[in-house]
Amino acid sequence: MSQSDSLQTNSEHPAVMAACTEAGNIAAQLLKEGGRGAVLLGAARLDLALEKLLKASMHPHTGGDDNLFDPDRPLGTFSAKIALCFRLGLISKEVEHALQMLRKVRNEFAHSFEDSSLADHVHRNRLSKPYIEARKSAIWASLSPLLDAQTQIPKELREFIAFVVTLLSYMEAGVHVLDAFNPKIQITFTSIRK
Repeated sequence: MSQSDSLQTNSEHPAVMAACTEAGNIAAQLLKEGGRGAVLLGAARLDLALEKLLKASMHPHTGGDDNLFDPDRPLGTFSAKIALCFRLGLISKEVEHALQMLRKVRNEFAHSFEDSSLADHVHRNRLSKPYIEARKSAIWASLSPLLDAQTQIPKELREFIAFVVTLLSYMEAGVHVLDAFNPKIQITFTSIRK
């Protein structure tokens, strides 16, 4: 079993425990933002977490700044980071789907001139299956008392925050336990090495 597998199955892992501790702080920050702000900030935090996950799994860039993740570069978009993390096996199919649905919600909130709401039918439908998966997490359970106490905040926003924080916590914990990319072969100009 790899370290990433043990992270998925062991919610007692120190990195996950640290993420649970930080989860409350992130949730409080998103609660202050409100609807549109929580969606945009939550997606931005997840985009950055994916970038950190990719960087932790890649051979380090030797030339200083790594422009591979700049906006006009191959990994400059949220969707590209999601796709590559999935293709490298860093995230499961369920997490990939959840992030794609969140990305779609984020895009609609970012580009809508009307007031978008997480209570809108289209957003509820997109997020319903990812929420079911995320509710299985110990992190979601640890956030429930904090979020349930915020009765003045709409239920849809509280659920969205629990969802984002659950994803974010596991991704940030994953960065700390991930072994750097170690290919089985390396191609050089003169040979193939094992």
